[in-house]
Amino acid sequence: MPGPTPEPTLPPVPPVPDHRARVEEIEDEDAPGATHWYEDFPKEAGCILEQRDPVETAFEAMRRKQVAAGQGPWFPFASEDDWDLARWLSKSGVSGGNIDEFLKLNKIKHGADPSYHNTRAFFQSRIDALPGGPEWECEIFDVVGDEVDERGEPKKEEIELWKRNPVECIKELMGNAAFREKMRYAPQCVYRDAEGNCREYGEMWTTNWCGDKQAWPCMRSLLNPLVQAGKEGVDILCADSQVRRVFPVLTAYVAAYPEQCLVDPKKRGMPVYSALREPEETVKLMRKEARGFKPDGFKKHGLRLVNPFWKDLPHCNIFQCFTPDILHQLHNGVLDHIVKWSTASLDPSYSEEDAKSEIDFRFRSIPNHPSLRHFRLGISLVSQWTGTDHKHMEKIFLGVLNGAADPQVILAVRSVLNFIEYTHFELHTNNSLVKLEEAWFRFHNNKDVFIDNGVRTHFNIPKVHAMKHYVDMIRSVGTADGYNTELSERLHIDCAKLGYAVSNKRNYIQQMTRWLMCHEAIHRFASYLQWAIPGYLVSLGKRKSSEDSVNEDDESGEESDRDDQPATASASTTPVQFTITKKAPFPRVSVAKLEGEYSAVDFLYHLEAFLESRSMLPRRFHDISATFPVYKGFVNKIPPSTRVSTTTLDDRICAVRAVPARGLKKAVLQHFDTVLAYKEPPRAPSSNQNLHGLFVGRVRAIFALPVEYGLIPTPLAYIEWYTPLTQLDPNLGMYKITPATQAHRRRASIIPITQISRSCHLIPRFTRKIDRTLTTHNVLDRCKVFYINCYLRHVDFVLFNAVK
Repeated sequence: MPGPTPEPTLPPVPPVPDHRARVEEIEDEDAPGATHWYEDFPKEAGCILEQRDPVETAFEAMRRKQVAAGQGPWFPFASEDDWDLARWLSKSGVSGGNIDEFLKLNKIKHGADPSYHNTRAFFQSRIDALPGGPEWECEIFDVVGDEVDERGEPKKEEIELWKRNPVECIKELMGNAAFREKMRYAPQCVYRDAEGNCREYGEMWTTNWCGDKQAWPCMRSLLNPLVQAGKEGVDILCADSQVRRVFPVLTAYVAAYPEQCLVDPKKRGMPVYSALREPEETVKLMRKEARGFKPDGFKKHGLRLVNPFWKDLPHCNIFQCFTPDILHQLHNGVLDHIVKWSTASLDPSYSEEDAKSEIDFRFRSIPNHPSLRHFRLGISLVSQWTGTDHKHMEKIFLGVLNGAADPQVILAVRSVLNFIEYTHFELHTNNSLVKLEEAWFRFHNNKDVFIDNGVRTHFNIPKVHAMKHYVDMIRSVGTADGYNTELSERLHIDCAKLGYAVSNKRNYIQQMTRWLMCHEAIHRFASYLQWAIPGYLVSLGKRKSSEDSVNEDDESGEESDRDDQPATASASTTPVQFTITKKAPFPRVSVAKLEGEYSAVDFLYHLEAFLESRSMLPRRFHDISATFPVYKGFVNKIPPSTRVSTTTLDDRICAVRAVPARGLKKAVLQHFDTVLAYKEPPRAPSSNQNLHGLFVGRVRAIFALPVEYGLIPTPLAYIEWYTPLTQLDPNLGMYKITPATQAHRRRASIIPITQISRSCHLIPRFTRKIDRTLTTHNVLDRCKVFYINCYLRHVDFVLFNAVK
């Protein structure tokens, strides 16, 4: 920026003389070309240990040795294809016996001809030759259980603990050259304004923690190496080839609520505004209790007589390490309570069974969406909920309640749903944290409706109380997505279930550890190749599946009923990218079928208007009788939103006609998705982060323009429109729309699919007791008033709430 760099004004933090402020221009989807201000902490934070020539990282040393030996970057594999096959065999979950059988196939031995021809050569000469990470160690423990033997003595069980030195793991992560551009070695304050009023909170280096100051034997064994390293520091070679003195500190204890409670208290999570405990005082009380002094504070604080693993860890306050847990506290906790309370708070005329039946039927009647689970039996019969089930249910629960619940119940439920959505943000600012806190306060302002309805007598629930601490913890240690136990739950599949599945079920823990080592070596080598061969993983891409295959339907004029998914052909020069099949599955569809089976009423009239708007209307338009290639759908690409995602989302948009049952083939019900789209091409490339110029429409047909009408490379869509986004329901917080009409006919038009921003989900405005003839397949045709679901995806919540 021209001129002097503006100095940010820090709110309550006192100025430090050698702080530095600088301004950088960042490409940000919230405001393209937005300017961010960065304020560094003192030079001592993250400083290089001493000025000297850069030291080789592990990747640099590995590549130097390969070059010196005349080897390619794929070594110890013979080629890229050789490595690619090995990577697939390792990642596919195939057992060692199956790998051996596969490699002995003549087609593989004499066709592919890999450099390894049996399991032993595959693992020992290839996988084991790859550089690994920190070593694994096994330690044996005798654990005393609650059961007793014949003599009345507690039973002991021998436990294997496979562990790694956490300091070595930190060295491996900090020295990984693949992280060179992303690694941060010192904290910074990040602002969106020069005055320092709008601060960003994302990863931990942007938070206040950096700027401010029964497995107990196993935990102590795991964390012992951190004690000395945390006190004296350890020299670590970092990804930028520089050496720094690092002091590892336990900052976050990521665990589900029951495991957190094992750290200390018996009385848990009472919803009171109490001060955090002091670790030193807590340890003193435990020591006195162990010596038989029976201090009063021991029982008062609900302590347990244990030897805490955290007592010797330097700079660690375990009571400030309990981080938010979105999965167990919110999805599988608070939401459970809210569903039960609000279902029991329906119209007083409902009996308990009637209320459940009404809610079930509303769930069954919600329109389908490709990314949304359809509860075809309702929710009352679901006996065991997973986190995924809860997340899908909460996306539509507020819409299900509309028309049957008191407005105050609606507001209470909406507040909790908004709170959950804001906690999923991967990047917060002061403004979004205010929104998060407002949702929390709004719930408290409306929660008494459940007491008035006789559903609750109190709210002394630990998981409800934990919501109070989210804002403070995000400011302190970073956004809640980084501490969500959903990460470890997912890793349980990768690190435990898959490893056990490929073992022979004898000494399986050792085999699982071995399996982890192989997978880590494969992943590490893939990272090395990405570093050594720029663009390698990009060019390798995702493996093709059946969804990526080219549609091979014939062009005989008969319409095929194959349900191939759209993919392969892409358009990258348009504001919104998409993928679609190279060949339309229905290559010759008449205008009569488009108007009848696809409900594309007055198709030629709207096609004529589209061509005329582009100044390409043929002179004898009405004399042309061409048929149209019609697609079943395409995959839209929703750009990432730094608030909630760093990756592009695949968004399936379908327009499928009804097909009657034929022979052994089942009938196919019609499905026409609703979308947010521009009626006119946007004047500038859209950032997909605001609603300006967007309308809701229903896609009735996706087709290509025959050459008889002109040449347009992009497929087109026939869309029926709804009324503009002008009416916002004050209770639901959703836009209300109705089908747009003109002269008693639906407003419609034809647009290129590049003007479609994304799919959307509509929820009908239900009455107190809805029509029992409604189904998920006819509800969009039968109902007249709808709400746009802002909870469909996290990116949609950001869009409809215009979070700054």
